[in-house]
Amino acid sequence: MLKTPFSTTVGYPVLMPLSKIEQLLFSATGNSAQLLTHFRFADGQINLLLVPVSDGQRAFGKGVRATFVNAVIESIEEDESERDSWPLDIIGFDCSNKGERWRFVLNCGNVEWSWSSEWPYLRP
Repeated sequence: MLKTPFSTTVGYPVLMPLSKIEQLLFSATGNSAQLLTHFRFADGQINLLLVPVSDGQRAFGKGVRATFVNAVIESIEEDESERDSWPLDIIGFDCSNKGERWRFVLNCGNVEWSWSSEWPYLRP
């Protein structure tokens, strides 16, 4: 499992293991932090657009599109009192293998989507 250093308030980096979906998406965009610029669920599929961001100026880099086919939304949890503006920071993107399907949980702070689908395919 890949590990990425994150700075902490204790003054030293902490290594956080990346989930399988984070490994796929981060490696497709040059192993940098990601922003979610698009989330759409329609016709049984979820389409995401993620873009890398540089630490210095929050300038967008080249993005990647992820499409999850045969998707079923399990839940959407949103804090209406603390709506963030888009693009959204990705706090965590977890996944677990459920046989022929996968379960995904995308946490962007004030909103969290959970769904099951096939493993995604990527395109630039």
